[in-house]
Amino acid sequence: MIEGRLEEIKTILGWLINTRKLSIHLPKEKTEKWTSEINSMISNDLAGELTTKKTLEFMIGKLNHTAIVVSEGNQFLNRLRYRLKMIKLNQRQHGRLHPSKIKDLQL
Repeated sequence: MIEGRLEEIKTILGWLINTRKLSIHLPKEKTEKWTSEINSMISNDLAGELTTKKTLEFMIGKLNHTAIVVSEGNQFLNRLRYRLKMIKLNQRQHGRLHPSKIKDLQL
């Protein structure tokens, strides 16, 4: 039998929501995974490897997910979105990240 009960901390759609503190954040595991993926993307680019369209799409999707909560994050995603747009328009476009895009990812 399912019963409703009051909870202060609840995971909803992959977010930890604390109703007492009125806070919302990613669980530790998800934060560590996303951080390692971002660092891997940066290190691959610095090593001279091209960033694929698929990798960039997945990263923008994840970061867009967080930008819903932190609306200022959309500002830093614009360069990555523009880069993806250029890759889609020209398939021969290189998947190199400009240093400003790398700084956005680091932020």
